[in-house]
Amino acid sequence: AEELFQQSTEQEWLDVLREFIGEGESLVWVHALSFKKPKIEPTGMSVLTASVASRMESWTEEDWQHVLKDVYQHPRGVKYLAQLTAEELKEIEANAKKILASEMG
Repeated sequence: AEELFQQSTEQEWLDVLREFIGEGESLVWVHALSFKKPKIEPTGMSVLTASVASRMESWTEEDWQHVLKDVYQHPRGVKYLAQLTAEELKEIEANAKKILASEMG
């Protein structure tokens, strides 16, 4: 819905609404229009998610290299990828935990 809303200007949306509403109700005037996504508050990790995240924390650099091996063994892609640094692996771990938490809760 947000993408559809962003495809046109607010003025275009207001004009369409005013035209639609104007046909039925002569005393209705739309002054503004906005689209807001509902904010979903994180509820924390479930026991399963916390268990998986804890397991990921115990992985060594070799474990992460094993997880990423398919990417690094791609015949055409590998020539464009440098070896990951320890800092980059930590960043991947942090992002993986964020994805895990958002997908599993």
